[in-house]
Amino acid sequence: MLKTNKITTITLLIFVILAYSIMPIVSRLFSAYLTTYAYLAVVLVTVLAVLLIGKQDFLINLFPIIIPLIILNVLIYFSTNPSIIMWVYSLLLNILAIVIGIYVIQSYDTKLLKILTYFILVIHGITALTTIIGLNNNPDAARYLATVADSNEADAVKYGFMNIGGFEFVYSVALIYPAIIYGFKRKKIHVSIVIIYAVIDFILVINTGYTIALLLFIASTVFVFFRNNLTVKNVVIIFVITLLVSLLVFPLFSYLLDALADVIGNETIAERLRDLAGGREGLEASEDNRLALYMTSLTSFITHPLFGGMFNSVSIGGHSEILDKIAQYGIFGLIAIVLIYSAIYKKFFKVYKNESGYGYVFWIFMQAVILSVLNPGMWIYQLALMIPVILAYINQKENKNEGSLDSKLFNE
Repeated sequence: MLKTNKITTITLLIFVILAYSIMPIVSRLFSAYLTTYAYLAVVLVTVLAVLLIGKQDFLINLFPIIIPLIILNVLIYFSTNPSIIMWVYSLLLNILAIVIGIYVIQSYDTKLLKILTYFILVIHGITALTTIIGLNNNPDAARYLATVADSNEADAVKYGFMNIGGFEFVYSVALIYPAIIYGFKRKKIHVSIVIIYAVIDFILVINTGYTIALLLFIASTVFVFFRNNLTVKNVVIIFVITLLVSLLVFPLFSYLLDALADVIGNETIAERLRDLAGGREGLEASEDNRLALYMTSLTSFITHPLFGGMFNSVSIGGHSEILDKIAQYGIFGLIAIVLIYSAIYKKFFKVYKNESGYGYVFWIFMQAVILSVLNPGMWIYQLALMIPVILAYINQKENKNEGSLDSKLFNE
């Protein structure tokens, strides 16, 4: 296996791509000084360069993920008829994350994996802080960025240069957080980093007002108190018990949500927690009625399971990546999504099934899937690049000569 401990041109490009995908100010600077065609050229050249210098089995590792991703995007293209340039650019951006994720894990040694891991954590931390500071004077900025139709609107540009993160950034922080806890459990990330990241994550969530991000934060924080060698069976048992308790003793569950709403300090989150505390009736009476949005897409899929909305007129809820896709593309969309997630899980997560604390790895992946059910987004950059880099660093096998990740582990 090729190993490198040198900062190459490709490595520098990877740092830039990570910064671009995490920090709004970096993506805004690119938008200010490069055209869409220039973006496309840089992304295409990077993908081709990594493919050319990758190992012989690189494509074998890559195809199971990108083939269903391409199929899903072809379905999207023919149903929405976007600009061909923007469609190719969007597809290549996702392929880029997968290509780099596989390349880094196959090719990088201990030192560079550690550098990339802490780079990911630091720029998340910096952007979280600038977002918190920016929201003091612009309290609705994060919500505005989540709904703005044109990223070139004046306020969107201003918030970008202020490095204020929106919807995607807040949930990126939420998805990275349990990976840090896992690193602490494996004694690869110091407890002080866990505490700092937890505090920043909590303040960020409260300031931005994303309720699901808060619930994910609470769920992940609970894992801090479980044993180091957590198994998948343990995670499943915890999930089932929590679900049963919330259903069988709903008044207690409702009381806890109401109590949390009273002290949380954010009106948007408090309102949604109270809606959740009200059960089905509370959710249906809520202002945006997420339950109705989910059921709209699910009903459309059940009514037209084969082709979905490709040849039929269907209603799409618009607030769930997975439910909306299966409603729009039927069984073909479902198969593509299952193949994408299963291939990502097998390549980047399941490889650690024999490692201590694999239950934490399983939870990291499952919370991303849960998030895709409850919100828009497939979280490809987090699942195929950022989190795999952190997991590779945490699970690296020390070698006196190289200090590298065990090659057998990844190529099983």
